[in-house]
Amino acid sequence: ATPDGIIEGRISVQIKCPHAPKIHLDTFYGGKLKPLYFNQIQWEAWTSGCSEIIFCSFDPEQPLATQLHIREVPIDRELFERFERNVLRFKNYLEDRPSNSGEVVPEGIPLSF
Repeated sequence: ATPDGIIEGRISVQIKCPHAPKIHLDTFYGGKLKPLYFNQIQWEAWTSGCSEIIFCSFDPEQPLATQLHIREVPIDRELFERFERNVLRFKNYLEDRPSNSGEVVPEGIPLSF
């Protein structure tokens, strides 16, 4: 995952253009971000080593006054810690497997979210 942009090497920029006008307008008028968006932008900030996040929602079908919404989203330190734990668990899982063993990889690795 990568942000849509990185500013000054520390600010992750994520831009969404939701298909549903309601999602854009809910965001525009101060509603919470969709959980999927929230987790995605946190992950992108974590993977890119950014310490700040700017989230934008854009809907070209809206009147000019409500087409673009920009907000800062705080880093979720607890979520960052979970990312770290789960990536290490996944790395350990891969390193513990014999290479080219021919064994079937299990459908899911239990991760804690």
